[in-house]
Amino acid sequence: MKIIIADDSILMRRNLKSILKQLGYNVIAEASNGQEAVELYKRLKPDVVTMDISMPVMDGIEAVNQIVQSYPDANIIMISALNQKEMVFRAIERGAKYYIIKPFKIDMVAKALEQVCNSTQRKPLKISDSSAEPVYQTANATSGYVVSNENGIFMVKILSTLNNKQSIELKGTIQGLLAIPKVKITFDLSACAFTDQMIPKLQPYTDQIKQHGGIYDIVR
Repeated sequence: MKIIIADDSILMRRNLKSILKQLGYNVIAEASNGQEAVELYKRLKPDVVTMDISMPVMDGIEAVNQIVQSYPDANIIMISALNQKEMVFRAIERGAKYYIIKPFKIDMVAKALEQVCNSTQRKPLKISDSSAEPVYQTANATSGYVVSNENGIFMVKILSTLNNKQSIELKGTIQGLLAIPKVKITFDLSACAFTDQMIPKLQPYTDQIKQHGGIYDIVR
């Protein structure tokens, strides 16, 4: 697997490269700012990029934005400090797949790479009024959410911050569920690390549910 490390700190790049080598990954290039990361991505087409948020010339958020616009399936893992939660949220909205908080350890890096690279195939959504059979829209954390039917209530479990593509997919899922008269939908945010930021993002969906005579709830 080919990986690019983007970080303005030489020490951080060195530490992360050492961890990636221990895990058996191949670091093919390093970038000291977001602009270099974008240029290297276009030239080398890596499997994964680890992207620091705060960098000179171009920050990590804009670098993610530019890469994903040209390569929607890019696997980008954000590297952030503990106080950069809002910026991580913005990066994931733009298409980043996962994040690691500094200072990181080998198990954290391994988990992040596993999450973005070992995704399982999606199962199609089966809309049913039956409470006996679970229904699923997605089957892994990188998909952003999972839908299940529990006692006649459709549970939408938000697994991570939804990027633009995932938000469009969720909109389609909600529209499909609204074909059921007086449908009951619960949004479960208990597994999402960005609960406060996600609640306002759910308003278009909850408004749509109310307009169609459905009932919704939000669990934090």
